[in-house]
Amino acid sequence: MPAPASRFPLLRPDVILAAVAWIAGVALACVCLVFKPVVIIAGDSPVPQNTREVYYAQGSRDRVKGASWVRKRTALLVAAPGAIALTEDELNTWFAASSHIRQARRSGTTSLATQLDFRIDNNLLQVAAPVIVQTPAGKRTVLMQMRGNFERVAANPDTGMPSVIMYAPREAHAGSLPLHRIPGATAWIISKILQTQTPPGEALAAWRKIDRVTITGRELRVIISGASE
Repeated sequence: MPAPASRFPLLRPDVILAAVAWIAGVALACVCLVFKPVVIIAGDSPVPQNTREVYYAQGSRDRVKGASWVRKRTALLVAAPGAIALTEDELNTWFAASSHIRQARRSGTTSLATQLDFRIDNNLLQVAAPVIVQTPAGKRTVLMQMRGNFERVAANPDTGMPSVIMYAPREAHAGSLPLHRIPGATAWIISKILQTQTPPGEALAAWRKIDRVTITGRELRVIISGASE
């Protein structure tokens, strides 16, 4: 006489083992992608499109070209109506000059290896940072990078958060792992970068005063209080 069928087929040992093996395989694949090196693009060389490889092009940080960040920071702080155009040289020089940037803070098992890197290309802002991760095998460096533009987030009466312009990544990678394909992973990478590095306080204060941010070509334009583009 055949054994009665289980009332809970999903609890069968073979099903459970198959599920565990599948989860372990996915986790291992993700770990391999995280620590898979990305392809470095030198200088202003174009980033290849429609390829399975993950590329990283460092932003320009010419101190001479970026020296105008001081004047533009002043314009942001006084919040005078107008449009302020920022280049990646100015953004990188500004953040490098901040004393907050020189001392990366630890966050659990991660820490920032260097300051944030900004690159403006193809109408998108790239924000990247090499993060040191403590693993059972020792410390490993993982490149975190995001690309996107800016959107206004509505005010939240429950938390008291005012309406503010926020960076909205279209894609994010931890090493070669596409985090933007994993629900909630992009928010995680942003929180990790914010925990390991404090942005300049004056930049945060000024950011609340802006009305709009647009990106055209290699230029980021900040619009304040009724200014026109």
